[in-house]
Amino acid sequence: MKTAKFGVEKLKYLFQTDSICTEGDRLYFSAQYYDGLVAIDLSGAECRIEKRFCEETETTSCAHSKVIYYKHSIYCIPRYSCYIVKYDLDTGMIDRFLVPDVTDNRSVFTEAVRVGGKIICFPEFYDWVISFDLETTEITKIKKVTGDETPKGYIFTSNAEEKENEILIPFFSEKQMLRIDKVTEEVSVVDLCVDSTSISGMACVGNTMVFMDDEKTCFVFNKDGEQLVEWKGTGDVLYRTSHGAWIVDKVRRRICKVDPDKPALEEYRIKNAKLTDEACSWIESAEADGQIYVIVHSDSDGTGIFWLDGEKEDYKPVSVQRLIKEFYESKLMFWEHAGTFLSVMDILNNVRRRSGGTDDSCGDVIHQLMKKE
Repeated sequence: MKTAKFGVEKLKYLFQTDSICTEGDRLYFSAQYYDGLVAIDLSGAECRIEKRFCEETETTSCAHSKVIYYKHSIYCIPRYSCYIVKYDLDTGMIDRFLVPDVTDNRSVFTEAVRVGGKIICFPEFYDWVISFDLETTEITKIKKVTGDETPKGYIFTSNAEEKENEILIPFFSEKQMLRIDKVTEEVSVVDLCVDSTSISGMACVGNTMVFMDDEKTCFVFNKDGEQLVEWKGTGDVLYRTSHGAWIVDKVRRRICKVDPDKPALEEYRIKNAKLTDEACSWIESAEADGQIYVIVHSDSDGTGIFWLDGEKEDYKPVSVQRLIKEFYESKLMFWEHAGTFLSVMDILNNVRRRSGGTDDSCGDVIHQLMKKE
């Protein structure tokens, strides 16, 4: 068998995403820096390009901030585009829905949550909160959130929370939180007593709210808005599942759970010891349908997916050779990133052949494609 070895930095580029959704045994994500909906088949242990969104890949305008699964379709919420994209998994057809009053391709939405049959989209530079009806595909504005002025900077964090009849999303640097009533869609602003200049995420667990800032500090507040505890240097990303709030630390290869009753920060004991070994690198993490997924890579075991829901965990090695082949065969790279993150020659020079077998390695396939051009 012949395999190709890819450096971790190269793989980070291929798997960089803010959002994952699931359908059966498959994971889907829209990559940040290249054009393609990526599918990871956990049953078949293969990773591939599911669909391209643009005929001509010249800019990151089709990158998406969120992918949401609903009734055999995936909805891609634009980060740098004027359109919400619907991809039908059964037919492979794409529909695009124009977001009103977007005048350019600056960053549009940072987050979206599905509430019943609607997706609520939250702006970054764009100044309207948008409601997208999944049955009628009607797009409506809920409220202009920044008064009469066009926002000049980053507004919201990259995650939102549902709590009882409300949707909550913190402002990034204003020590405030937007609150939307899910029934009336009334919008209000709540002040936060957080001793931080930048909130990067939040999670609601019971009667407590957990916040994380850009300095990797975690804060826990009770229902009255009083701070209970503060932990520094906790990790990279804050997630919430049905089993509570979790913090993923990709650098130290660990996952911690926030116990709001004590309150305490408790490290989760990962059963697969190889995943916490220094030879293993954690590439990317995301939450989908109540589970945390971590894409990992090691020189000995290759690339794989580790996931847990708080009670159970699992790991599956995944082949990335088809993904690499389709990436270059379809010229998926955005022009502004070409040659910066992922060089063809870097991959060809890193091809490592193992003994046995006669099939061409991924590097050989790429080389043949280059010779034909």
